[in-house]
Amino acid sequence: MLAFIVDRGWQEPLSSWEDSLRPINVFGTVALICAAVFALGGWALGRMAASGLVMVLGACAVLSSAVAAASAPLWAAGTVLAAVLAAAEARSSSRQLTAIMQLAARLKDGTKVRVGPNALAAERRVLRRGRRFAITLLAVSIALWGLLWLEWSGAASQAPPSDARAFVPGAAPFAGGTTVLAVVSTIRVVWRWWAHRQMRGTVWAVPCPGGPVWVHPIPLRNAVINASDSENPECFCEAEADRRDAEGLAEWGDGMIPAQDYCPVHGIDVVNSLDHDAFRALAASRRAWLWDIDSTRPVLSGDPRSGTRDGLLAFAGHAFGGIPLLDRGGVMDAWGPRTETADERRTADGEIPHEAESDFLPPHQSGVLDVVDLAPAEMRGTAVRYRHGRAWYVP
Repeated sequence: MLAFIVDRGWQEPLSSWEDSLRPINVFGTVALICAAVFALGGWALGRMAASGLVMVLGACAVLSSAVAAASAPLWAAGTVLAAVLAAAEARSSSRQLTAIMQLAARLKDGTKVRVGPNALAAERRVLRRGRRFAITLLAVSIALWGLLWLEWSGAASQAPPSDARAFVPGAAPFAGGTTVLAVVSTIRVVWRWWAHRQMRGTVWAVPCPGGPVWVHPIPLRNAVINASDSENPECFCEAEADRRDAEGLAEWGDGMIPAQDYCPVHGIDVVNSLDHDAFRALAASRRAWLWDIDSTRPVLSGDPRSGTRDGLLAFAGHAFGGIPLLDRGGVMDAWGPRTETADERRTADGEIPHEAESDFLPPHQSGVLDVVDLAPAEMRGTAVRYRHGRAWYVP
């Protein structure tokens, strides 16, 4: 807007068809549209916004200088300011990674841990996804510039329209912006790859929730058993689930087998017959069949619903948040191959988000059998057991 005022754009005559086909005007149209779009949505680029701003303002500065526009110094000043911001962001990111590497070097004690296949698969998936996105944007950008060239060459070979309107390529609103996004995404992918390369193979222990990252809570299923639990000869949960699945469409993966209400091993009567110590022990070992399907579970150290994990694989700051790991019998592994990286957490974010309360109401109090205090097992809250139902967790 300021450049428009400086150039007194309202006083300039409309471009003719021939004048609008000049390269300086075609590329100027693309650059100005890109600048307008960036002004509205550039904030979405986050840390990389300054890098994108350098490209947008730099293109406008070069093109305005080529036509000796009055706004050329303004575009140049904006480019310099954007370059300073981009350099400051690059320096900050580099200093953060250096500090993390130095901290890792001081804390390493030579302990070796085994990392499971889910964590390695999740790590590869996150890195591969960023590369695919950047390549896709690059391909789209090339295609849009090709479309713009076809429009341009086609318009140059035809007679001017009767209304003498200016030529405006249809690809102009998209070609410049997509190119900026492609370059910014490539820079981000390269920096993520470099930061990850410095910290790959490093597992960080996460002792408490008050750290620099938090992990997206993983939705857990209740009233289910693991495959190992179904191996008990008295358990008929899997057989009953197969019988009820008449069409044979269900696939019972680990931790997905529905616990049957009348199973002599995992049924409701078993849940309610446990003494309090036995119930707490099973709850601490994350036995999902104890809990009603609409209830939440107690927060445990390393539990997927707590704000922490037992570890983070390849944590490298905001460039790569690290893959959350759980200690599974001496093997540090992710919850699944599609586990997302942890998010960087700032002071202004406040407390780490939790899913402490269920979205559903528990059964009526008249059905309460007893209440189990979970504090002796180092868990917050209580477990309310109901007649004819599984337990509900109360934070």
